[in-house]
Amino acid sequence: MAEIKLISLSCPDCGGEMEVSPTEKTATCPYCGHSVLIEKREKPEPYKRPVCKTPEPQKKRFKKGPLIAVAVILGLFILSFVVNPEGRALLFPKTADPFEGLEVTFSGVSGDGTLSIRHDGRDGLGDVRFIPSKDLSNGDTVVVTAERMPGFRWEPAKKTYTVSGLTAPLTRLSDLPAAETQKLRHNSQILLDRAWEDLSARGVRVTWETKPYARFLLEADSSDARRKNLLMDAYVTTVTKEDGSVHTFWQAVCYPDVMLRGDSTAAVDYAAASLENWNLGYTYGYAPSSALYGWETADEMEAEFSGYRNYKCVDRAVQ
Repeated sequence: MAEIKLISLSCPDCGGEMEVSPTEKTATCPYCGHSVLIEKREKPEPYKRPVCKTPEPQKKRFKKGPLIAVAVILGLFILSFVVNPEGRALLFPKTADPFEGLEVTFSGVSGDGTLSIRHDGRDGLGDVRFIPSKDLSNGDTVVVTAERMPGFRWEPAKKTYTVSGLTAPLTRLSDLPAAETQKLRHNSQILLDRAWEDLSARGVRVTWETKPYARFLLEADSSDARRKNLLMDAYVTTVTKEDGSVHTFWQAVCYPDVMLRGDSTAAVDYAAASLENWNLGYTYGYAPSSALYGWETADEMEAEFSGYRNYKCVDRAVQ
């Protein structure tokens, strides 16, 4: 068992010796009964040597003068913009739709078409310039962009258009307008009659009857082809000679580069039409070799159209 350490004290009254433990707060003399209050003193803390700190470098004082001067100049500059209408427009641009009042049209031949733009000048936007695309074809989508203009912010700045209305080569005979079909037939009939009239005028008396047979559309399949397409307007002709003999021939009038305009009308170069067939007069002695041409059978004519020079037959329609 641990021993309790005692502290010896002298009684202030009788001088008798008193013993007391460190935890007791009072001591009583065993001789005279005098009680003494024990005062405890805190143990002093050990001395600590102060630590010397390295002095921090003194910060450089900021001079407000230059900053104030810059702020004043900047404020005057902004104020001048606000007071000036042109400057105010630069700081606070007006939001506008540059495509409002814009008319976009397409013209030319598909594959090499152009886009035209006209603005009605609404809200002072008449000077707006637009950046379009070139070398257009029907069905293309083009993006028209409005160039930046001081004082305006465009919303939207771009707009997409679909190309349409360009003149394009005929690709289907059913797309040929009815009015143009009748015009083709009338023109072909005139050319054939003139050829037979010329033959008869050379001394060989013949009579003839020409009826529509079919139409053939040939498209170029080679870069060597001079034309983009050929429309063969074919007819069957019955010829009666003076001796009463009857002969039947198939003939065709060729119309090169038949085009469809954007308004659904056709563009046909009637002046370029020509008779496409082999020599009739040379075979039967009706006229010189330059007089007229024809095929003896329809199969012979159609076989030639199926592999005609640098073209391929893509459509056929019975007249």
